[in-house]
Amino acid sequence: MQAAGPTGPCDHTYLNFGGFYLRGNSRQGFVGLQANGIDTTLLTVREPYYRAGGDFSFNYRKLNIYGLYMRGKDNNLPPVDSSGNVILLPLSPTMGPYPVRFVPNIPATFSGGFVQSDFLVLPWVMLIMRYDVVNSSADRINGFALASGTPFFAPLRSTRNRFTPGAVFDSFQHQGFV
Repeated sequence: MQAAGPTGPCDHTYLNFGGFYLRGNSRQGFVGLQANGIDTTLLTVREPYYRAGGDFSFNYRKLNIYGLYMRGKDNNLPPVDSSGNVILLPLSPTMGPYPVRFVPNIPATFSGGFVQSDFLVLPWVMLIMRYDVVNSSADRINGFALASGTPFFAPLRSTRNRFTPGAVFDSFQHQGFV
C-alpha cells in the first residue's frame, strides 16, 4: 500500500461496519440539605444509563462515506427539596432551594446520528458534506421548563437536523522526506 503518490494520498476500496454498547452509572455530587432540612451535606446520585449503536465507513478511491447511529437512555433522577417539589436545573450551590434527595422520573431517551462524505478533489483540497439528525424528547421538555412559563422560545419539535457543507484547503505540502 502506498501512503501518497504524485497525485496525492492513495487508498484501497473498503467497507467497515462496527457496533458498540455502553452501560453504566454516572456519579454526580450536589450540595444539599440533610434530613433535618437545615444542615448542608454532599448528596451523591448514581444515575443508570446506556448507549448503543453502530457505525460504518466506505472508501472508494478519493471518496469516503461514513456515519454513526446511536440510541441512549438515562434514568432521569431530578432533585427535590424538603417539601417534595422538583427543583429545576441547573442547581445553584450558593442560593436555594437545596435538594434533599433525588426521585425517579420519566427516562430521558434520544436517538440519532450522522452521515458524512469526504471527497479529495486535489491533494490539497477536500470537499465535505455532513447530515446530522437527533431525536430527543427530553430536550423539548427541558426547553419548555427553561422558557420561563411561555413556550415561545422553547423548541417546537423533538427532532433537530442539520446539513453542513464544507471545504478544507491544506497549504502545507510536503515535497519529500529526508
